[in-house]
Amino acid sequence: MMRCFRCNEDEIEREKAVMRNGRLLLEKKIAINDGRGNPIRSFSIQDLNNATNNYNRNQLVFHGALYKLYRGFLHRPVIVKRYNKGENFLEESINDIVFSSQLSVHKNVLKLLGCCLESPIPILVYEVAEKGTLHDYIIRDRSRKKFQPLSWRNRLKIAIDLANVIAYLHTAFPRPILHRNITSQHILLDEDYRAKLSEFSFSMLIPEGETHIRDAICCGTTGYIAPENFAEGKINEKVDVFSFGVLLLMLLTGKRPLEILDYGTGLYFFEVLEKCVKENERIDNLMDPIIVEEGTWSGKEQQLKAYANLTLQCLQYRGEDRPEITDVSISYNCTRVFCKTAQ
Repeated sequence: MMRCFRCNEDEIEREKAVMRNGRLLLEKKIAINDGRGNPIRSFSIQDLNNATNNYNRNQLVFHGALYKLYRGFLHRPVIVKRYNKGENFLEESINDIVFSSQLSVHKNVLKLLGCCLESPIPILVYEVAEKGTLHDYIIRDRSRKKFQPLSWRNRLKIAIDLANVIAYLHTAFPRPILHRNITSQHILLDEDYRAKLSEFSFSMLIPEGETHIRDAICCGTTGYIAPENFAEGKINEKVDVFSFGVLLLMLLTGKRPLEILDYGTGLYFFEVLEKCVKENERIDNLMDPIIVEEGTWSGKEQQLKAYANLTLQCLQYRGEDRPEITDVSISYNCTRVFCKTAQ
């Protein structure tokens, strides 16, 4: 009898969660895109327990401050995103579902397949990204037995992918979408090293008729946050351009953001890179040794200088001094295809 009572209690709680989460999801969808969005599937708690072997640690792909990613299987390989227990991330998870479902049509967005609304905080299910996070291919971690560094060709390809998808967020809709938390851990790679942007928990729309979001609460990941987000609380698309610039510097140097950025004394690596570019010096000493060890190829030095110039532009202290991401996207495509004439 006690067991049946407990089962009924669990069922009632699941039904309450579905009603509450469904209402919040609909309200958010209406506020963001008039209730439109790409269709996604509904999964039960049991479906996802089975898919992840009850969230077995061996299935873990990523463990962050907000959530964990698990490999799973639901008639096909998937990634299951479960927000951390004991934290009230309901608003963030709803935000993530709405933006992910809207943006999933882009080839460089991690596709949302569905979600589970039975859990107190919704659980998200994505397409699989076989290679895991970009972070794992840039930063050497002693806890990992094997480290497979990226070639320069793949780094440049990833940079182009990211510029294109950020441009999509900023220009493809009536109101620009700001991601606000672009990091190496929120970018996944498929088997062909195609970049997949994810994690839209903090994403926002610029209000209609406005050029900025005012009184924005500073959020994101330390090392990637644009200076104006700290100082002004008034932000626009240029905060994503700054985060993108940090990623470009990581791809070039193989260093973590906190090794690159020091807000107390300025952007040390940025300043050194700027000095090298202005004085027409070689930047080999700043680069990831993996890139140096690849040797030389036709147009290498010119290509790297074009890359360094664009990185510097994206990392300008003042938002108005940074380029639009659409300009960066065009420049990067030119850098790759026409490296001899890149500016």
